[in-house]
Amino acid sequence: MAEKFEASMNFDLENVRPFLEQLDSALALGLEVDRLTRLVETTALDTLNGTSFQVHYLGETVDVLFSAYIDDLDAPDLYFYVSSQPLAQAIDREMAQFCEKMGI
Repeated sequence: MAEKFEASMNFDLENVRPFLEQLDSALALGLEVDRLTRLVETTALDTLNGTSFQVHYLGETVDVLFSAYIDDLDAPDLYFYVSSQPLAQAIDREMAQFCEKMGI
């Protein structure tokens, strides 16, 4: 991956799937929500776990490194490292909208 742009946030574990579903629906990325949710749910304490894949956004193929870090079993940190600054900004916006919708 060339230059990387980050979008990240700490989530309550029960909000991981709803957020990924919202993100996929809003940005039409074709995310494998089940696989990404399982990755987060099976990450061991004090461990960083991730996967790489590509998505299509605004007519471009974008490299994505998705990672979860678990330092609290109920509150994983999710990281999206992407090769597109506009996609990183869109993910950040979705994170903010999700927090607003959930009242957090």
